[in-house]
Amino acid sequence: MESNMDIKNFEQQINELYEKLTTTEMDYFELLGVPRTAITKDIEIAFKKQSAEFSADQLEKLRDPELKQKVKMIADRIKRAYEVLSDYDKRGRYEDRGYREAGPQDEKEEDPVEIAKILYKKAKTLYNRQDYNMAIAALEKAIHLDSGKPDNYYLLGVCQSRIPALIREAEKNLLKAVEMEPWNAEHYAALGMIFYSERLFSRAESYFRQALSKEPSHMLARKKLEEIAGPEKKPMDLLKDGLQKVFPTFFGKKKK
Repeated sequence: MESNMDIKNFEQQINELYEKLTTTEMDYFELLGVPRTAITKDIEIAFKKQSAEFSADQLEKLRDPELKQKVKMIADRIKRAYEVLSDYDKRGRYEDRGYREAGPQDEKEEDPVEIAKILYKKAKTLYNRQDYNMAIAALEKAIHLDSGKPDNYYLLGVCQSRIPALIREAEKNLLKAVEMEPWNAEHYAALGMIFYSERLFSRAESYFRQALSKEPSHMLARKKLEEIAGPEKKPMDLLKDGLQKVFPTFFGKKKK
């Protein structure tokens, strides 16, 4: 059975938190008691802990109707904090607005193309961290908002190529990038790497050669092509090979 002291402490906790929520700019991270760098798992643990503290069972301990209303408001805000921070897109937009929810004016001013750009930048950061699944989720949302950017399809394909089960999806997205930017060597090289990783060297060679036709100095394409087909011969070497075929006996003579 709860003591009067425990109930008094709970009532004081309610009043203090309610005051913070209504009189200060308390953000969702602070409300859940997690740092702004918190990962999804940390947010979920904090949410469960906070939800238990302000649950319906806890509400029954209160007699004051005003306190009950405060607890309901706090519980709703905790739930909303979890909904926002546990969703990649919502969390990103919340952070971009300076750790606040969108108002009516914000919603009018938000440009889907600009949001897509933000998602792409975040996806690049996630890719560099090797968090491919989160990067894929961000890029798919970016493409949904703005389907006209080849960079989104390229990076999506590269991320998907890191996950064996998504190789064919990766190929489709990289081919889309090629369709949109046929001059870009990076797209061909990425396709070459897909087939290289599958040991389909003939197809890989074709894409590496296409990459080099667009950008002769492309280091990755040249390196992988040499691994597959051997070092590229210089013009003089090719001429010598041709002459050897025409005059085999001449080139076959040994110096005495």
